Amino acid sequence: MGTEYSFENPAFPRTYITLLVAVDPADYTADRTKVKRVPVAFKIMFSPLMAGITRSMLEDLFPLDIGYWVDGNVNRRPGNDMGATPPHILLHSYRYRASAQPESQFPVDVQLAFGDPDPQATDEDGPKTPVLMDVLLNRDYSGLIPKQR
Repeated sequence: MGTEYSFENPAFPRTYITLLVAVDPADYTADRTKVKRVPVAFKIMFSPLMAGITRSMLEDLFPLDIGYWVDGNVNRRPGNDMGATPPHILLHSYRYRASAQPESQFPVDVQLAFGDPDPQATDEDGPKTPVLMDVLLNRDYSGLIPKQR
């Protein structure tokens, strides 16, 4: 549970940008109304879709751990490519764990969604390279033991 904030950016007027905040799970104050709010999730859904931005560009630009991701049960899973799901939709997802930063108290999971080009499309029909659709960042509070939450 938390509060979701939506943002507008004049450079991307139709893009959906949200930030979800919730009470700090690391703060054990009994009166939860006095606990500070912290970011839990940040999401960008691009409209129009972003052509010319590749997965490798984002991997180089951001501090991401390449070669694995972490699932909801805190299990390390090999690879980053989740494949196209379902294949006929041409939605392709990639998952990462952001590299640990000295100022970060909790890990961050990153998901990138791309629209794959339609192999049946003609030159006029659409893009020939993937387009960036969504970026989702989630703070992982699973390291807190249940009695701390």
